[in-house]
Amino acid sequence: MKKTLKLTALVMAVAILVCAFAGCTAKLDKLIVGKWSDEQNKVTVEFKDDGTFKFDSSNLNILGLSIGTSVSGTYKVNTEADPATVTAAPEMSFAGFKAGAEITFTAAYDKDSKVLKLTNDKLGTLNLTKVEAV
Repeated sequence: MKKTLKLTALVMAVAILVCAFAGCTAKLDKLIVGKWSDEQNKVTVEFKDDGTFKFDSSNLNILGLSIGTSVSGTYKVNTEADPATVTAAPEMSFAGFKAGAEITFTAAYDKDSKVLKLTNDKLGTLNLTKVEAV
């Protein structure tokens, strides 16, 4: 009886942990919708619920000149990946990526600091804070 009770308790604890972690990543596709800002990199990104995004930067440095840039396109969130990913497809060429090419970022959301971290090996990391919901 004790063994059965311990086994049942262990199975329930594992099931609760799996559901809790699955719930956190499953919310990313809804959580990402809105306008985000990375003050350090002078970037804003707006993810819309129709699967489109707009990226604005006032800190793009070309040949020593700091200029602004704006890129739009589509995005997909993959909560099945571990870690979750956000894949963006810009409508124009940007930073060596051609229009229509996909750029994949690993995605992590820290509930305590409320920061969405998007990381790409070639482009670096954006630490985004939500500035407004859409």
